[in-house]
Amino acid sequence: ISADPDAAGASGTLALHDPNVPTDPTQMTSLAVAVSPDQTLAVVTDDVREQLWPVTITEQAPPYSSPLAAATPLSLPAGTGPRDGVFVSQDVLVVAEALAGDLRIVTRSGTALSDSGQTLATDATPITIAYHPADAMLLAGSTIANWTLRAYTVGGTTVADLFGASASFSTPILTFGLHPAGTFAYVVPLNGDQVRIVRTTPTALAVLTTAADTTSGTQMRSIAVDPVGGTFLYVGLRDGDFVDVFEIDGGGGTLRRINGHPLAGLSDLAGCLGIGIQP
Repeated sequence: ISADPDAAGASGTLALHDPNVPTDPTQMTSLAVAVSPDQTLAVVTDDVREQLWPVTITEQAPPYSSPLAAATPLSLPAGTGPRDGVFVSQDVLVVAEALAGDLRIVTRSGTALSDSGQTLATDATPITIAYHPADAMLLAGSTIANWTLRAYTVGGTTVADLFGASASFSTPILTFGLHPAGTFAYVVPLNGDQVRIVRTTPTALAVLTTAADTTSGTQMRSIAVDPVGGTFLYVGLRDGDFVDVFEIDGGGGTLRRINGHPLAGLSDLAGCLGIGIQP
């Protein structure tokens, strides 16, 4: 997803394009979108221009006429490389900064975003994060260095390392999904054919030896978990342009592949680089 700065400033419109083929050098390259708990604001990360774009969600149900309106972006310090973000409350956003190797606290007032100046340094390169409010636990995954999934606690505008609560992998972590119960995380390794299952507790993370069914390809790129019942898991594959559907059994600790949905011929969905599910 990308936002044309001129169009956003004038009319609040957004434009979509392939970030690997930047036709307009002034456009941003986004890797993640965070949506506020009240579903009124989306924050788009721009790791090239190192900005966060707040986008007001003005219409939440079809038919849509003008559902999005971009507001003034927040510029972050140079060399931070914001890659992902997640709201931990209505007014607090945690941003994973890959270049700086830290987690940053950003506050929200309406559509305005402000840098709190508070950061937590990590010994990894966080590129994807998720939050479970019941346990006030934040999970961060790294794919560039120290291939780990690590847990943090969140309180107000403070993020603290949950020492000892981490899981290491022998291959880079591309992304992961979190079960709505907060008891399991599902990790997508780079160029693998099997989702790794991690049991999460308030004090520890443990990689399960139970094998999940293999996917229909070997280039997994995205993942999404049924946000309501936690019954199904969806995996996007770059090779073959498939979305594989898994049934989540055993309270979340078992994955059984039930079918695959081809996206052949849908050029705008080629690669399956991201999956989102409306609750």
